[in-house]
Amino acid sequence: MRNMISYLLSFATLRGPSEKISFRYGRQKLGSAVYGDDFLPELRYMVNKFVPLDNNKFLEWGSGLSTILLTSIVKERKGKLITIDNDKYYQKSVLHRIVDRQYIVPFTIDLSGNKLNKAGDGLNYSMFPLSLNTVFDFVLIDGRRRMECALAATRISHKNTIILLHDYRRERYQLVTTLHDVIEDGNQFRVMKVKKSFL
Repeated sequence: MRNMISYLLSFATLRGPSEKISFRYGRQKLGSAVYGDDFLPELRYMVNKFVPLDNNKFLEWGSGLSTILLTSIVKERKGKLITIDNDKYYQKSVLHRIVDRQYIVPFTIDLSGNKLNKAGDGLNYSMFPLSLNTVFDFVLIDGRRRMECALAATRISHKNTIILLHDYRRERYQLVTTLHDVIEDGNQFRVMKVKKSFL
């Protein structure tokens, strides 16, 4: 299975819905049947179209199928992918499918943050990237607390950072345009940049 995934991800672009990448989480097989046949091709297309080849610092909130593809993209660019998830078992099942682990730095972070002391010290899932002291070239928001992640993205982006929001049509995500300018809407992803007033 690993050789097949590595082979599929070695292409410069995904050719279409006939190519399937999936992983197992418990008894459930997660892949294009869950996310749609256009999920991975559109993600690859948006990255290729909007993120220059010399941009190689990637961040994603929400590990999953995208993690497998994005790892291959940062490998091509000789970069790194930071992937954040709140479920360590789910994330582990995703990471099990990645051959080139040297290109990915996974973090499992609690949604609420540290609850061990009254001060609430420590950053939660959505705010954790602030602790990395890194400005990213590409950000994928595809996990929990997406509006909080969109807010955090304003602090870890430069003027040309490309931000993709998955499932952007949901009503609860429409306020994102307060923080970000929309560049393009696809079937699965909204492409954005941080508004100049927030940089």
